[in-house]
Amino acid sequence: MKEFTMKNKNYIVLLYIVIGSIWVFLSDQVVSAWIEAMPAEDRAMINSLKAFLFIGISALLLQYLINLYHKGQKKNLAYLMESLEESRKQQALINEQNNLLKEIAWINSHEIRKPVASVMGLSALIKETDDQSEKGKYYVMIDGCVKELDEIVQQTADKLNLLID
Repeated sequence: MKEFTMKNKNYIVLLYIVIGSIWVFLSDQVVSAWIEAMPAEDRAMINSLKAFLFIGISALLLQYLINLYHKGQKKNLAYLMESLEESRKQQALINEQNNLLKEIAWINSHEIRKPVASVMGLSALIKETDDQSEKGKYYVMIDGCVKELDEIVQQTADKLNLLID
């Protein structure tokens, strides 16, 4: 069964007016037909009882409606708190991803440049020399730069996998 909650205080007032109007109209019709033949003091007592009964039932109805309204407010507050916590978690995840992306960008713009610049320089030196033993030393150095570059690419791939997972 779906629970009824009051979303707006105006509904309480409107419902009170509608029920009160129905009560006054119907009770006047019933009591008028019933007490026509009674003496005046008995009619006054019946009308007073009718008014007290109306006040009592109205108070109970208002209390019930106010309780419904407060239950709705508590549910709204709980939902709001839950949504806020979820937003905080999402923001923390986004911040973590942003930090990883900044780190990857830094690696690409700084750490990769060193071995690439070294390979380019060694390649230029190889082109300018005819000495095979010197070229051999440069090839060994290029191999070291390529291994360093491979490690950097692996680190970048590992960081990207953290973003994906």
